[in-house]
Order: sequence, then C-alpha cells, then structure tokens
Amino acid sequence: MSKPSLPAVVGVKPETTPIPAERPLPDDLAGLPALMVEIAEVAGVEAAITICDRYGGNRVYIPRYANDHHWLTQCVGRAAANAICEHFASPSGIELELPTGARLNRAQRRLRLEQMIKDGCKSPEITRRLGVTRRQVKRVAAALNRDLTSRQLDMFLPAPEPSPHQEKGPRS
Repeated sequence: MSKPSLPAVVGVKPETTPIPAERPLPDDLAGLPALMVEIAEVAGVEAAITICDRYGGNRVYIPRYANDHHWLTQCVGRAAANAICEHFASPSGIELELPTGARLNRAQRRLRLEQMIKDGCKSPEITRRLGVTRRQVKRVAAALNRDLTSRQLDMFLPAPEPSPHQEKGPRS
C-alpha cells in the first residue's frame, strides 16, 4: 500500500533540512511531564518548552501534516512541526492535552526570565509564561540594567591619566 502524496502549497518551498541539534536533552527532564519529554526528544527542548508555554493546559490537534499557516508550524518552525507531525502520525491526526509547561527550577526560571527581558518581552507576557510576579520581573530587569550601566564609563569623570609608557604628543 503506497502512501498518498501530500499536496504542495503553491509558492512555498518545503524545508527539507533536518532539525538542528539545539542541545542535548538535559538531565533534569526527569521532572517534566511525559508528553513534554516526548516532544523534546522528537523536536528539541526549545520546541517542547515553546509549545507548552503558548498552548499548555489546552487540547490541541496535531495533523498528519501541518502546512505553513498551521499554528504548530508558526509556533516552532517547519522542521520541528514536521518532526512532531511525523512522530504523532495518525491518518486523521490526533488531539493531545498539552501540559501547562516546564516545572523549572529557580536557576532555569531566572535564565529564561533574563532572556525574555533581553528579547524585549513585556512584563505581562513574562509573568504569564513563567509564573513569576510582576515585581520579580521588575527586580531582574533593574539588576540587568545595573549590570549594563556598571560596565560603562561615567562621562562626567575626568579622563584617566596617561600611563608613563605612552607618548605625550603626535609624531612628526
């Protein structure tokens, strides 16, 4: 029995590159929900976290093939979406109840919080996705800003004295 070919989307070239090995699965995946670990093994840790962050707690439909306009493709990209669809392949697709997201330890949550701030995410989105308070987001943002400004020179301080090894004027 041959597999029916899928219709091509006009004007869209399907991505055939393999999923990049973003990073190996961390040892601490043992505490994550089984479905999230399964998605991480198939499509990568970032894809699993992103899907569960955005759609966790909901039932979602995973089709046999996700086109470029499907929520899954737009959420995690073509390669990861293809891998997920292929893994959960069913002739008519499948509905999954996604877990609410990773139960991150404090260090992981802090790193994700800092990255989201650097990426320009707004405070309400960060609090919703990471389960932290608005006050915590403000504190971390202030600490990041403090670190940034501590590395800058004060423009009102006098210029540093030249070292004795430097020349005192232009060469002629």
